[in-house]
Amino acid sequence: MAANPSYRNFTPEVYSDYVKMFFKRKLVAATHFTDFSDNVSGGGDVVYIPGIAELAAPSDVTTTTGALTDRYVADTRTSVTLNTWKAYSLRFTDFKMAIIAKKYEIQKRYAEAIAYNLAKTFDTALLDAAVAGLVVKTSSTTTTISSTVCRDAMKLIDSYSVPREGCTWIFSPAAYWELMRSTPIYDASVFGAGNAPMATGKHGSLFGIPIIVTQQAPLYTSGSEKRYSLLVHNRVMAYAFANIDGTASGVRLQLVKGDGL
Repeated sequence: MAANPSYRNFTPEVYSDYVKMFFKRKLVAATHFTDFSDNVSGGGDVVYIPGIAELAAPSDVTTTTGALTDRYVADTRTSVTLNTWKAYSLRFTDFKMAIIAKKYEIQKRYAEAIAYNLAKTFDTALLDAAVAGLVVKTSSTTTTISSTVCRDAMKLIDSYSVPREGCTWIFSPAAYWELMRSTPIYDASVFGAGNAPMATGKHGSLFGIPIIVTQQAPLYTSGSEKRYSLLVHNRVMAYAFANIDGTASGVRLQLVKGDGL
């Protein structure tokens, strides 16, 4: 018998049904801001949103004639233009495709990764646009967020009569856990005013407004780890997904046969 025999030629290679996936960031923009996709379900690339401003003070009525002062309607409108298209393509040779053709879980995971990649791109762009469009801010520095800054933000939305219903806090993990160092907020959560972070690992709301913690919080400057913390209403931003070829709005996945490579 030959020394050191090898049975490598008879050992099959097997792809596991388990697929190791990367950890996905929590995407928040699409679920929070206003979606006008239904308005373009039948086609079109521009959605016009009528706007009604606060009316001027009412006029006095002439008691003898009942005459009124007429005012002409001067409405405004905001438009959402569908002019951004994103795509992602993965190419498999016929040889590689033959290997994974019967592995549905692998194909499914690749599809999920592509869909998530596109969704994250949209989520990032929407949050960046929300920050760029903000006119009123409590702070534009990179100092650590504090309960004082959060109270200033609450004062602002109340000053502008922004309804708290529809508002959300968006914090990065670093900002959120730094905020948990704040004695007033931490003590309030521990002694019955909300979920105790020591017990649940999270603080569900702040001043009655729900909290979202995500690494998708917009970067303060490119290449920096500093991120914005936001208190925003869902009407701050609007968006729409086009209806492509009669399919449902959003990401479309398709498999195209290769050219024999």
